[in-house]
Amino acid sequence: MSELNGTWVLESKENFEEFLKALGVGIILRKIAKNITPTLIIKSEGNKWSIKLRSSFKSLEYNFNLEEEFDDETIDGKKAKFLFKLEGNKLITEQRDFKSRELITTVEKYVDKNGYMIEHLCAKNVVAKRTFKRAS
Repeated sequence: MSELNGTWVLESKENFEEFLKALGVGIILRKIAKNITPTLIIKSEGNKWSIKLRSSFKSLEYNFNLEEEFDDETIDGKKAKFLFKLEGNKLITEQRDFKSRELITTVEKYVDKNGYMIEHLCAKNVVAKRTFKRAS
């Protein structure tokens, strides 16, 4: 069982709007994303995982097996290919362009020594950080 399992509420973010710009997200969606506080619900059982993102703007859910690529949509509605894998205590997500398969985004999630879930997001050499606290 992963220490990432549980319900997590966004506490802070750094450079997130610049990250969204690098992804080509329009100004209206960037402003919305800047002002919402999403909740992530992560469940894992062996190789099977579920990540639910809940917010006042939009919700989405990914159900997947580690190391198995699948097609889905990004939060802004673009088709993409996703691959989730574990590297040590980190859950790594690779998001690729649906047609060209070019790497678009890498997201790393892990629980730090203080019990916070840290998320590092990278797109086109722009790195953002989001910190989540465990919901009570």
